[in-house]
Amino acid sequence: MCILIRRLSPLFLIVLLTMSASGQRQRDACLTVEGGSTHSLGSIHHRDRPEHDFILRNNCADTVFVTKVQAGCSCTPTSISTNSIAPGETARLSVRFVAPRSTVGRINKAVSVYTEGDSRRQYVLRMEADIQSFFSVSPDPVEPGAMTLHNTATATVRLTNISGEQQQITDVEGALSVEYRGADGSSHPQMLPIDKVEVTPKEFTLAPQETQEIRVQFVPRHEGQLRGSLRMHGHDETRQVEFTGTISRP
Repeated sequence: MCILIRRLSPLFLIVLLTMSASGQRQRDACLTVEGGSTHSLGSIHHRDRPEHDFILRNNCADTVFVTKVQAGCSCTPTSISTNSIAPGETARLSVRFVAPRSTVGRINKAVSVYTEGDSRRQYVLRMEADIQSFFSVSPDPVEPGAMTLHNTATATVRLTNISGEQQQITDVEGALSVEYRGADGSSHPQMLPIDKVEVTPKEFTLAPQETQEIRVQFVPRHEGQLRGSLRMHGHDETRQVEFTGTISRP
């Protein structure tokens, strides 16, 4: 019996190696992304509309079909040159990046490509950018200071144009609320909007390096934690600053 096993072992080894190689071929993905699946746009501004072409190459012997291209958000519209990629051929997937109006800083957005005829059914491509604002704002966050029930709270926000050209603010709005947890502070939290938030001025123009002070006033009707933000709408971006603080009884 031992002699028979020893004689059969090489044959079993060849079969196992063949099955392993076949399984490896089945697992190998057909498509490669020339230049990499992640592309960095570097520093951009909200008015920019950069584009990048991802080149998908089919390395298999059969045609690969792209069944769907799904962007992670509306800020990355896409178009593809063909949905059928023959062996050795390529498809160009164009992705345009539109910076969200209120987003500042580093951002990473994904685009998913779904396929048929490929052992790998989904490919994820990524666009990275560092979104630069035309403005600086201070303080950030804003804490109005001592806030008490039924008394007017006041805060001053300073917005500076740090770009090299004139910027126009078309509207300034405050959206504030109170995180209320009951009189003893132990109840389930409720977000109660502050009905009237007065902002002045509501619109203005800033020359390069010019600063505008914005006055915010409101009367809290509930005690708790102040939440919300002040939004300053420009032509190309919406600059936002958060409000925080504690509202207490007098």
